[in-house]
Amino acid sequence: MPGVDAWRHRWPDVLIFLAAFFLQVSVLPLWGGVRPDLLLAVAIVIGMKQGAQAGGLTGLLGGMLLDLVRGQFVGSFALTHALTGYMAGMIQAKLFENALYLPFLFAMAGTVFSELSFWALMAIWGMALPLSLSMLGLIGKEAFWNALVSPIVYRLAAARVTAEPARARGRAA
Repeated sequence: MPGVDAWRHRWPDVLIFLAAFFLQVSVLPLWGGVRPDLLLAVAIVIGMKQGAQAGGLTGLLGGMLLDLVRGQFVGSFALTHALTGYMAGMIQAKLFENALYLPFLFAMAGTVFSELSFWALMAIWGMALPLSLSMLGLIGKEAFWNALVSPIVYRLAAARVTAEPARARGRAA
């Protein structure tokens, strides 16, 4: 049954996603006035490892959950996280190297992109937020924290991706 096989190899991604969500909305503390956006980091990493569509879908689902939890500006996180996850997959597809520093850079750049996209959405909807130096400082802090957690998420996702071919070879033998 192809549907069962498709979900069987996705469950580790689902667990990573759910763990990131629960950590983000419940126990993750504010560090320096900001909280890392783990769901954005997961969307970026999934985009890097599995392509633009997977990154975009992960970002969309994560953003929708954040929109539901926060209850304001519904749809804004879904859109910005989906765009960021998709862009990470598109850019990674153009790169030939797969170095450990890439998730760090992607998470930092992706966070800045996502936050500035959120700011632009607020301006379009007539709820412009001042883009001051303190706001840019908060974006920088969030980008820093996301960049720090992204290699961990990347390693978890990479372990799952590299374990799949070995299990497939074991079943074929």
